[in-house]
Amino acid sequence: MPTERVSKALIKVNEKTNVPFIAEKFSVEIENPGPTALYDQDIEILFDESLNSTKNIQVLPPYGKYTFEVTSPFSFLGGKTPNTIAVRTAGSIVRVPTSKNKVIIYSLLIFFLIVFSVIIFILYKLKGKKVVAFIKNLKTKLKSKYDRVFSKSKKDKS
Repeated sequence: MPTERVSKALIKVNEKTNVPFIAEKFSVEIENPGPTALYDQDIEILFDESLNSTKNIQVLPPYGKYTFEVTSPFSFLGGKTPNTIAVRTAGSIVRVPTSKNKVIIYSLLIFFLIVFSVIIFILYKLKGKKVVAFIKNLKTKLKSKYDRVFSKSKKDKS
């Protein structure tokens, strides 16, 4: 007979997918290494130390395993993406860092590519020499609107 009769759950968390622009997935495995079964185990999934969800294992037999997935959300500039994911059960806790920095970099990269593409598209449509004429035309329109607005305000005061 083993000297220790009380089992304590082992938690293993592995990154399953890390594809850009898709939510990051983690595989969580709860293992019972002891000689006795574990009953009614609550598993808490924490995003940045705040409770995200819970799972319940009714029975985990001796040397048994329970596996499930945790998904870290992908959001623009990492707003909803947590820095760490923690899995806690019956005195055991495992913390795993997420790739929040990569999410921010990917979001900024896409944002600047879109802005750059729009600018290139506008310049292509205006075709070189028309760009200078467009800027001069825009300048004269803005100046005339500016003069109208401020000449009205001067007339109103008089």
